[in-house]
Amino acid sequence: MESMERHQSVVECTRGIADCKERKQWQKASWLLTQLKIQGLQADEITYNALISAGQWQQAVQWLLQLQEIRLRAQVISYGAAVNACAEASKWQQALALLWELEKEVVSPNTIVCNSVISACARASQSQVALEVIGGLAERNLEHNLLTFTIAITVYEKMSMWPKGLSLLVSMKDKGLEGNSISYTTTIKSCEWRRSQELLSDVQKKSRADSILYSACIGACEQATHWQQALGTLDMLAIHGLQAGVALNAASSAGQKANLWTSTLAMLTTERWSQADVISFNSVISSCKAQWPLAHHLLAGMQAQSLKPDLIGYNSGISSCAAAEWQRALELFKGLQCGPWNLRVNAVTFGASTSVLESTSEWLWALELLQKATSCGEANAITYSAAIGACETANLWQQALLLLQQLETGRVEGRLLGYSGAIGACGRAGRWEQALLLLQRCCESSRPSIVTFGAAAKACERSAKWQEALELLLQVESHQLSCNVIMMNSAISSCEKASEWRQALHLLGDFATQSLQADIISYNAAISACEFSAPLGLSLALLNEARLQRLVNVITFSATISACEKATAWQSAVYFLDHLQQFHLEANLVTCNAVMAACEKASQWLQALSLLGLAWTRDVLTLASASGALDVAGKTLEVLPLLDLAEDIGTAGLERIGKVPRSSQLG
Repeated sequence: MESMERHQSVVECTRGIADCKERKQWQKASWLLTQLKIQGLQADEITYNALISAGQWQQAVQWLLQLQEIRLRAQVISYGAAVNACAEASKWQQALALLWELEKEVVSPNTIVCNSVISACARASQSQVALEVIGGLAERNLEHNLLTFTIAITVYEKMSMWPKGLSLLVSMKDKGLEGNSISYTTTIKSCEWRRSQELLSDVQKKSRADSILYSACIGACEQATHWQQALGTLDMLAIHGLQAGVALNAASSAGQKANLWTSTLAMLTTERWSQADVISFNSVISSCKAQWPLAHHLLAGMQAQSLKPDLIGYNSGISSCAAAEWQRALELFKGLQCGPWNLRVNAVTFGASTSVLESTSEWLWALELLQKATSCGEANAITYSAAIGACETANLWQQALLLLQQLETGRVEGRLLGYSGAIGACGRAGRWEQALLLLQRCCESSRPSIVTFGAAAKACERSAKWQEALELLLQVESHQLSCNVIMMNSAISSCEKASEWRQALHLLGDFATQSLQADIISYNAAISACEFSAPLGLSLALLNEARLQRLVNVITFSATISACEKATAWQSAVYFLDHLQQFHLEANLVTCNAVMAACEKASQWLQALSLLGLAWTRDVLTLASASGALDVAGKTLEVLPLLDLAEDIGTAGLERIGKVPRSSQLG
């Protein structure tokens, strides 16, 4: 009788411990074991198995050792429970050690235990070890079950080896196993979008695909920026009567990546609008970029759907406001704190709001935002850099330097952004020496970036300091940085402004050695550098080279025509003016004036008058060149009609440039 009561007590204790497993109360399970010992009762294997299952990994391993110490036989289920506890904690090394210990006990592990070890390795991102354990199943005469295949597919997905995962799905079929939602979803997430569509079709033939599977398929299309396929998959989901939810978010994200904000907006404004959540709206708002009216419309649409906008949506809405709409950005900023949502602004909010002001002259607003960010403890390098940029735009280089000093003393991370802005402010004000001093200070305090050097090169360009610009290129190499096209263009433009055409051409040739591709700006600057003193043939050769690469615009032709004018090659100037149409370009006032000046120098008065009739706009230089050509040719009477055209401009303009023809002195 007493023996039965003792056994019943052990059974009840075991049930209580098993209940602790479901409630994740391992401390209570340990207390129950202690109470059992106080009563002088001995726990059996079943009790310890329940204990191990209820414990954290450290306790589970400890109880497994206790099981062996009291000479109870550890079973596969005991080791399996301990391994599973290690797997849940991603303790792959301990799980692997337990597997080896199990085999030493001359107890054959089963597939369940091996799956737990594989899962532990997978959770700890030990993919290679997981694959080795999977490969060892055959040596242990164990069959892969559905869970084994699913975990293996997950491992291959993490390793970006989707073809392997796809082959496992085929192997499952060969073994008579039907893939589940997890195995298909994982494979679809990792494979290319075409394969994902095929797998989705395969699932639809056998069973009803769930919304998670559709979302994974849309995600695969998103990664490949195949917006139309993503939208088609979303339509299929709606046809099957499934909730869009996450799938709608994935489709919105796909539209954002493809920069198809109008199509994404249209998707939200259809009947699917009611299923959109905050994430869906945020995805579309983020893709609006400079389309601030749409961003604001979407923020209002969220409220109409009884959705609470969050900081992500508001921050994206603020960023969508271009410089011309800085007032709208500030309205959104104020609405965050004063509106019905009472959201707390963060560093991203301050950075986005200040960045909108960066290219405006509203530097006082930028400083006010920076001050608020500092008082809230949310000021970062982006906010400081944007405020410095606003000072640069307003040509306030001293204020920019003051902000840089505050940035340095505040020990804010990412100070390089501030240096670049302050250097740019000095360059815009013609303070190139100060800009180079700032660069030197930056090099001494931290590792400068190519952006910092680029700002210094731009400062040299503005002041035509070509030698200093070339020196900066050498410094870039000494700091083991890769030069970029922007910096090379600044160096060429510096040479252009100083009429150092030889150096400009040398730099253009250096693009290939730097593994860089010259752009339109590169060629335009090089051609302009050749304008005054280089042989005309060089300008023509550069134009031809640029034409072959389709790197030409109106400025390219204008620079070449100006070179023709300096060389009195009026026929070439007229030819290139006509050639603009082949590239679907329209001549501007600068281009026309350059051709007119070439005709004036060559006394080609008929050609000058012909061009004057074609000119869309006329200014002092246009009329002066035409009248000059007539004056040199002695065509006194032909000049008189030009004086009527000059009435809108005023003959004072002609006098200022010394182009009043002798004929205008006739009474």
